[in-house]
Amino acid sequence: MLIDRNIDFDISGTSRSKIQFSDKTIESYLFDSSNFDPEIENKLKNVTHILISTPPEVEQVIIKNYLTTLKNNKNLQWVGYLSSTSVYGDHKGGWIGIALISKLKKIVKGFVGIASAPDFTKEIMWKNFSKKTKSMIKSGKTYYMPSSYGNPYPISKKLIFDRSKYLVLNKKIKCNFPVRLFHGLKDTVVDSNFSIRLTKTLLSNDTIITFQKNGDHSLSQTEDLKKIKNQLTNLIKDSC
Repeated sequence: MLIDRNIDFDISGTSRSKIQFSDKTIESYLFDSSNFDPEIENKLKNVTHILISTPPEVEQVIIKNYLTTLKNNKNLQWVGYLSSTSVYGDHKGGWIGIALISKLKKIVKGFVGIASAPDFTKEIMWKNFSKKTKSMIKSGKTYYMPSSYGNPYPISKKLIFDRSKYLVLNKKIKCNFPVRLFHGLKDTVVDSNFSIRLTKTLLSNDTIITFQKNGDHSLSQTEDLKKIKNQLTNLIKDSC
């Protein structure tokens, strides 16, 4: 965690296990999909800025337990969603971010998508699975899809068919905030056409797609990160 000591903030964070920071100005609360500190809700009642980086399976926990609290918080100025391969894997966060737009549209100040692949369970997985794999999943068995990020992804019937209720590429979502999309032209995981299609879903008068000529799916090269940082910094400055 990097903290600018010139900014006067009280900082609280969550983790899957209780952390005791040496810096007493930082508070830690237990939070996972089945066990969380009840004090979190009290904190959210008056918080001004929130950065979310939870994995996909936790999104409904957040919405179920805290959406009303966040909507009633008159002090809330900014909510950011961080989708990172270091947090939970590739290309899933964009879809969750889009879902949050519909839930928190009035307080969203901007959307940044990095190699976003909304509807990936349909567009990337199901459409490309063999008949044998589809039959396996339909029968209730789990298919372990190979991953370039390490352990294979367990693909269940519930994942494929429950997610169909949340498809977004067939929708039109009006956005009264900037949309910034980044995609590497050497991305072999998610085709860059996804970002183009996304502009037809997220309808904003201020949309920019940046295609990185030598960028791969992670967009983790120095030049890639510099461009992303500049856009993100500008969005945050303009929203505060």
